[in-house]
Amino acid sequence: MRSKPHDEVRVELYRSDPSFAVEVINGTLEDGNRAELLPVLHHMAQAFGGVPAILKAMGLRLAVQPMPSSPPVHAA
Repeated sequence: MRSKPHDEVRVELYRSDPSFAVEVINGTLEDGNRAELLPVLHHMAQAFGGVPAILKAMGLRLAVQPMPSSPPVHAA
């Protein structure tokens, strides 16, 4: 029998138990360990339909701001 990869197991676990997912993300944020944050966010995005779906569930939306334009270059 082939075992499932760790990432796949995490995604299924978060999807099946959203309250546990909240505990994990809160614990990761409280610990302040930046190295753990990205993998947790990645698994959550996979479990819940991507970043836009997570933001929507939180009552937020992604707003993209235009980049400031560079000052004009004057030829000498």
